[in-house]
Amino acid sequence: GRCAPGSVPHGPGHVRRATVERGGQGTGLVLGEVSRDLDLVPVERRGEDAYRITLAVAPAEVSPSTPGRDVGEVRFNPADQTATLSIGAKEKATLETFRRAGGSLAKWIAKNKVTEAAIGPASFSDFGLAADQIAFALAEGLLLGSFRFDKHKSKKDEPTPATVYFLDESLKPALERA
Repeated sequence: GRCAPGSVPHGPGHVRRATVERGGQGTGLVLGEVSRDLDLVPVERRGEDAYRITLAVAPAEVSPSTPGRDVGEVRFNPADQTATLSIGAKEKATLETFRRAGGSLAKWIAKNKVTEAAIGPASFSDFGLAADQIAFALAEGLLLGSFRFDKHKSKKDEPTPATVYFLDESLKPALERA
């Protein structure tokens, strides 16, 4: 089925509204009535406690200090609170690749109970696609990957609210479309 403008698919036949709100950190997309609270916020600078997320191409030789080989693989360095999100092979990078990577990142954020993460778009130019297209696909993947359907579960896990900062306010229109 088709969704009304500003709506987000929420399971078969169900729709939840997405609203754009202005907060203290900038303007971002806030989803209501989903099982996982995830805000996407375009700002010039991140919160000091936010994990830094970098997008990277899979290297020819994989080691513990390099990005992973598979799309969406997250390598976390606790010493400096950074994570590298693998996009896979550069020649195979498409918008769908970024959606899949965003979905994997959302699952990693939920699993590790991350409350703040910051994505620097500086590496977006390495992939041969427009930065706003990459941001849109990544945001869409984050939102879809953060969805949980637990209405009929007897034991419901309380989700940890998370904010994902996109460190470029010019990406605001792309995030609003997501």
